[in-house]
Amino acid sequence: MRARDFSTQPRASRGGLALTLVGALALGLAAQQAMTARAELGQAEGQLVEARREVKTLRERAKRTPARSTVEQGTLVRALAATESPPSQVVRDLVELMPSGVRVERLDLAYGREVEVEAQVVARRVADYDDFMERLSGSTRFESVAPGPETREAELRATVHAVYRSGSRR
Repeated sequence: MRARDFSTQPRASRGGLALTLVGALALGLAAQQAMTARAELGQAEGQLVEARREVKTLRERAKRTPARSTVEQGTLVRALAATESPPSQVVRDLVELMPSGVRVERLDLAYGREVEVEAQVVARRVADYDDFMERLSGSTRFESVAPGPETREAELRATVHAVYRSGSRR
């Protein structure tokens, strides 16, 4: 048996050293990306706070300042409603309630003191339409849900009326 010499240190393999360097580089890049993402998040949060502050200031100013005409007042009301309930949010909230057998063929949004929704829907089966109406009526985002005219042929086609509630009116 051969005696071991413990006075010398074993040499690291080149492969192990290369893997260690690659790992350290990957860790450094990940840390840099995380710091960049965190900075971008902070910047976005700051912009959101500033935008909310501006909206609040505009609302307060709009409440204090009487409109010069009913046309200006109507425009201001519609602009505030559109700010609180953008069309993309109304569509997103409506789609979340739809069963797979229902699709919207036409959607009209009327902005005024309230956001009035008129949707022409097509359902493959009556049960799908009934499920959609039940979900819509039970939603916290839609109120005054009223079915309109229906035609029942191969598919069920109907018009649905509702009022959309924005998140700030809850």
